[in-house]
Amino acid sequence: MVENGDIITTITGEPFFWLNLGEKSNTFSYTHTADTKWGEKQWNVNPYNDMFYELTTTKEADFYLSHKDSELESTYLTLVNAKDESIVWSASNNSKKPTELTVRNVPPGTYYVISEGKEGNGVITTHIDVEVDSDIKNNYVRTKTYTYQPDNEYLDTYHYYNGLGYPVQILQKRVTPAKKDLAFLKEYDKFGRESRSWYQDYQAVKVPTKVSELSKTVLSRQL
Repeated sequence: MVENGDIITTITGEPFFWLNLGEKSNTFSYTHTADTKWGEKQWNVNPYNDMFYELTTTKEADFYLSHKDSELESTYLTLVNAKDESIVWSASNNSKKPTELTVRNVPPGTYYVISEGKEGNGVITTHIDVEVDSDIKNNYVRTKTYTYQPDNEYLDTYHYYNGLGYPVQILQKRVTPAKKDLAFLKEYDKFGRESRSWYQDYQAVKVPTKVSELSKTVLSRQL
């Protein structure tokens, strides 16, 4: 026999508007799309709902955040230190281009990436790219060439050398129009003479830790 009655449904887990991405020790990328009308107001920047993305880094890292491809044109994007809830950096747009935020040399710790509408709720796509310095085992020289752009922008370049001191790769971080890395690879013959040079632009990945890994990360084109 079927009877009517009260049904209690319990849903466990994190709320929709709060996503924990976990602990990160290597470079990673994450993209998520959500309609903030289904969220809640947690951050007191404006009266509209927001999305929280929590993550923990174990090493110093560079954060590249954006609202590219969002349906909602006017948005806020904020990076917050979870320890004391202080704002590391925030950005908003003027509807002509997506909100973007770059924060360099962020110390290890737990952080919140907060996405919200500037003039109302709506669908926001949040892109989170975090680049973590690796424990590189081979010789290399890292150079930072600062530009006249705001937010302490600089050109980040790695020069790798083999055990004999020959340059084997130059890696320029996020220099292409699509924000990809650009790599130049050199090969030598048995007499130590340069035999071939290669280049490739590719999506940001973990920095190679061994010279033997360089050619694996570069799907090469001969110069």
